[in-house]
Amino acid sequence: MVASRGAVTMFCQGAFGVNWIKVLVRLAGFALLTSCGGGGGGVTQSSFDGSGNSCCTRTLGNAQVGSWICEHRRDAIANMVAFRKATVGAALVGIQTLNGDNSHIRFAREGKGFVAINRSSVAFIFAAATTLPDGSYCNVAADNYTAASGVAPATCSGVPISVAGGSASINLPANGGIAHHIDARP
Repeated sequence: MVASRGAVTMFCQGAFGVNWIKVLVRLAGFALLTSCGGGGGGVTQSSFDGSGNSCCTRTLGNAQVGSWICEHRRDAIANMVAFRKATVGAALVGIQTLNGDNSHIRFAREGKGFVAINRSSVAFIFAAATTLPDGSYCNVAADNYTAASGVAPATCSGVPISVAGGSASINLPANGGIAHHIDARP
């Protein structure tokens, strides 16, 4: 692909209100943690002040704006590490583009997880064979899952998807992704 300087500048500075570099970096990290390559250690770096204290705060705030530290504190990254742990050892199956468009891909970690990634500015709805057992699953790419504890049931901060007969209807957000795994079942 050949790009002009103007096109690259437009791409990097956020043409049409989208910072494409942030979108692609987020999607690349998402793909790395859900596919066969990579692990949980390469998405963050530690930063310390002169006293040896971590510069990471409990929550994301102004200290991290514009920097690459503390990425592990972002819910989406932490949730993808949990996905990786839940699906470790499962075969990568069903890798395909959707409708022949390389901007939409999907794959499964056989019997343990399902992922779809959309690199376009348009949402996409499709039916998918997930390889997951029947039940409800939290989309850990966008929502937070809280495991059951004591008498409190497991919860999902968003609307879970239902898998029946191994299939589900997937609403794939623009410039985003979905990820479901067997350890995030509200």
